[in-house]
Amino acid sequence: MLRYVSSAAVVLLVLAYVGFSGAWVSTNGGWYQSLEQPAWQPPPWLFGVIWPYNFLALIVAGLVIAWNAEPVKVGVFLALLTMSVVLAVTWAYQFYVPHHLTW
Repeated sequence: MLRYVSSAAVVLLVLAYVGFSGAWVSTNGGWYQSLEQPAWQPPPWLFGVIWPYNFLALIVAGLVIAWNAEPVKVGVFLALLTMSVVLAVTWAYQFYVPHHLTW
C-alpha cells in the first residue's frame, strides 16, 4: 500500500511543479528578453525541449525510489522532493511575476 501512496505522491508533486511553473514562467512578455543574457545561455527553443524530460526524469526516479527503497528513505525522499518543488515554484513566481531578481 505504501508503494502506491508514495507513487501517487511523487506523480502529484511533479504535476504540481509542472502546473505552477507553467502558470508563472513566461518569456513572452518581453520583460525576460530585456534582461542581459549571458553568452553561454542555450537558445530559447532548447528549454521547451529539455523541461519535459526533466519532469519525466523526476517521475521515473521518484517511482523507482517509491517501489524499491525502505519506507524511511521513501519518506525522506518525499520530504526533500516536496521542499524542492515548493522552493522551485516559489522562485519561479518571484522571478517571473513580481520580477524580484534577488530571489
